[in-house]
Amino acid sequence: MGPSVRIGLVGATTTLGREIASVLADGSELAVAELRAFSEDESEFDDFESPLDLRSGTADFSGLDIVLMASSPQQALDEIRRALRSEVPCIDCSGALLGSEEVPLRVAGPLDSDSAWSGPLVSSPTDASLSWVRVIRVLDREAGVVGVSGSV
Repeated sequence: MGPSVRIGLVGATTTLGREIASVLADGSELAVAELRAFSEDESEFDDFESPLDLRSGTADFSGLDIVLMASSPQQALDEIRRALRSEVPCIDCSGALLGSEEVPLRVAGPLDSDSAWSGPLVSSPTDASLSWVRVIRVLDREAGVVGVSGSV
């Protein structure tokens, strides 16, 4: 296992946020030193069962290695700006940046290289764009894919 990381999770009480927290807490291959979970509304923590450090209100990203955005796209945009101003890299899982040509769309897996993740901000595909991953992986295995560009 590699070095441990300190992760911020914005939107921890959303369906996606809960799933991410569950994976990270229950045996992820990633060594997690700290997982700070943030939510817009403290009342959302009432039925949230997790050993995470749950926080509401303004997110404090100081000391984190990366922030995962699993909140609503509207909240994610504000929090992404704050994280980048704090010089903390982000992965947008909210879909807020899917249409941005400046933000690379990345899927973890065999098509990635270390250089693919070198920027401070990447976007993770959601919904329909995830279906393309299976097709691209088959094409890569059969013919070798160097890169993919697409639009909707």
